[in-house]
Amino acid sequence: MNSDDVIFYSSLLLCVSLANYYKKIDDKRLKRNYGTGLGILVACLICGHSILHTVIMVWGNIVIIKCCDKRYVHQMSLAYTWLYLSYLHWSLQKNCYIIWLHQTLALRLVGLAFEISTYQRLKVDPGMSTIKPNMDNECLSTDPSAGDIISYAFYFTGIHKGPYYRWKVFDDHFNAPFGTLGDCRIITEQKLKKAFACSLGYLLLRLKYSPQMYYERAFYIKYGSDFRFLYNIPQLTMYFLHYQIVMLLCTSVCTEAGFGVYPAKCLPIPGYGPSTRFSLLKLASACSFVAWSIWVGPSIPQIIVSSTLWVYVHLESEYCELYDTTGSMKIPWNIGFSIMRVFCLIYLAPCLIVHDTATVLRYYNSIYWIYHFFLLFLIVAAIVIFKLKDSL
Repeated sequence: MNSDDVIFYSSLLLCVSLANYYKKIDDKRLKRNYGTGLGILVACLICGHSILHTVIMVWGNIVIIKCCDKRYVHQMSLAYTWLYLSYLHWSLQKNCYIIWLHQTLALRLVGLAFEISTYQRLKVDPGMSTIKPNMDNECLSTDPSAGDIISYAFYFTGIHKGPYYRWKVFDDHFNAPFGTLGDCRIITEQKLKKAFACSLGYLLLRLKYSPQMYYERAFYIKYGSDFRFLYNIPQLTMYFLHYQIVMLLCTSVCTEAGFGVYPAKCLPIPGYGPSTRFSLLKLASACSFVAWSIWVGPSIPQIIVSSTLWVYVHLESEYCELYDTTGSMKIPWNIGFSIMRVFCLIYLAPCLIVHDTATVLRYYNSIYWIYHFFLLFLIVAAIVIFKLKDSL
């Protein structure tokens, strides 16, 4: 564990421990200032001198939201924020914790711009409320001030790495009593216990299976391709445990602070899928993987992950059309697809763990890009089967 890890987890535990005191504050303004100040402190601890970039990102969005046409602030905020994120990924930041924090700020700011834009269009065309009824937020009837936007962006709940929450949830936290009425201590304790168990498992695996092996010359000389492939299994397990630890601690901050609490009878409105132009769905599947690879940080390993997952997802759908995967054959096909997904994740594990592109390429050369050749075989087989079916 390096110094960045220590700072990140220490700041997370600090937020969890202070959330209980925060919950007891009665004055709404003091409560908001306390949460915002703690979030800015966390941002300073994690980012160091890079805190300047968070300021530029936030104030750039404030100018867009306050000064530009409200109907188009979403597109402008998205363009500005993503360009700035791309600049940070390419030129400056290699620290994943700083990238996570920048991504959290980006989600909140672009999300707020989207809510403002949608609310403005709802006022012009009330008929839109039948399409997006959950966007008609009375809390956006007045524009958020610059201080409101800063407070929303830097608020300490979820600032480390999600979860994302809308402006309405943020506003309800201060103007509705649900957070103080519910006792979330039991939930927080359960999450902390799970985080401890995951941490223990992670440390035990880390002692035996170090990711440093990917960088060592002996790994490619002393061991065979089968060992190198199977070595990804504990690495993928550790990656999953690490992700679970972070999310459990992040959500523990929210539950301990009573943030986002609503009565159980307040059921969420189901999401609405597309109603027209279904031909664009396949294109939107492709664009989502490209957007994800840019979002997490454009690099060759991330491009390998996104392109491989895109090919596999479409291959699975093609084979569902070629064969009857329902009825009596549903279970065998589900088992086969599950095995393929597991092998895919195991194969892609080095792209998620190793941060050096040359080492990633060296690893895949050492196992002869076996999964990609297998996918190529499945693609050719699908094309042949389609042609045979068409000729019959």
